[in-house]
Amino acid sequence: MVNTFDKLLDLLTKSNNEKVCKAVCKCIPNIAKYFLERAKNLVKDHLVKILSSKDEKVVKSSAYTLVGLLKALGMATVAELDILN
Repeated sequence: MVNTFDKLLDLLTKSNNEKVCKAVCKCIPNIAKYFLERAKNLVKDHLVKILSSKDEKVVKSSAYTLVGLLKALGMATVAELDILN
């Protein structure tokens, strides 16, 4: 299952197709809930990418990844990681 999670995340970063990104984003929550600590670290990493990158492709793929991860982790994680402040 770890390989599947890594492949999905890799697919998001390499895909230029928005439909593919949306489909992968919908799959992430089902897998990420089995890797909670790793998912929390990925949330932090992708949030930094969104805020610091000037490349539109990187920002979009990180945004899709972030949405999928936050859906899996829930609102408690948003508060725990202090994302909104």
